[in-house]
Amino acid sequence: MNPEGDSVVSSKAPARVALRGFELAAEGAHMYEWLGRGPDFPAFLVRDIETELYAQDPGAQLLSLECLAKPALETRAVPRNDGTALANVVYFAATFPLAVRVTSSSRETWRLEVRQNYVMSNMDKAAERKLQIRFDIVAQAAG
Repeated sequence: MNPEGDSVVSSKAPARVALRGFELAAEGAHMYEWLGRGPDFPAFLVRDIETELYAQDPGAQLLSLECLAKPALETRAVPRNDGTALANVVYFAATFPLAVRVTSSSRETWRLEVRQNYVMSNMDKAAERKLQIRFDIVAQAAG
């Protein structure tokens, strides 16, 4: 996890984004690296969520990110066909249930429940790897 503890630098430095609950996701940390987003998964989640939020409202500021539960993880593998019982992982998906606090450009604070989803396919073919990222807001409330 992030060596700086409970926050990461926002893309709008010097602001920082508070982090909570990421111990719930730590078990899968070695697999998150398969996504090619870097080894610090709270930091890449902040980066990707900021990208989505700021595209919608350039004057917004992400305040905090909380992992609400263990991420849903899915892998698929195919046999190596080399006479062993080994297999190659060809697909990996991770969906992070998150609570996001953000201040809009009009200075309203919102709490969003988000499902941040990553799907890496064709993992066994370096030239054909494909990462899909999906940002879904499933609930929102002022405050």
